[in-house]
Amino acid sequence: MKHIQRLILIVAIAGITVSVNAQKPLKIGHINSNELLEMMPGIDTAEAKLKDIAANIEKQFELMKNEYNTKLEEYMTNEEKMSDLEKEMAADELQDLQNRIDKFRTKAQENLDLEKEKIYSPILEQAQNAIDEVAKENEFNYIFDTGYGIILYFDKGVDIMPLVKKKLGIE
Repeated sequence: MKHIQRLILIVAIAGITVSVNAQKPLKIGHINSNELLEMMPGIDTAEAKLKDIAANIEKQFELMKNEYNTKLEEYMTNEEKMSDLEKEMAADELQDLQNRIDKFRTKAQENLDLEKEKIYSPILEQAQNAIDEVAKENEFNYIFDTGYGIILYFDKGVDIMPLVKKKLGIE
């Protein structure tokens, strides 16, 4: 999949370069969005908030696991004394607990993903707006994100990190 994306990118750049040669020169910039996000104001608060949410989820998960382990230990200790009906009921209860744990794990991950999106969305939007403004103000045609390894080689681009940091008031 990445190879196809790179091929499409190369073909697109080649096509743009050919069609733009007759017009003004192509101005390409690049930025490492991962580095930018680490410097963004509010990122520490966002990370702390997400960490707290994850810790609460983990605490609930541990309680559920402990309940399961206690019931399992109780079952294994008393199994020889139990009637077939009691064994069946205990096994059903253990299976029900395991299903609840599995469901909780899935729902917790979904919830954590939604919370992460909600918490980081304003920060990402602020970064994107600053990048857009810098690109327009400095007449860039394209800005590539080197943080995701989209470009394997570049030597003609302009790193716009200082301009974006200035726009965001980051030193």
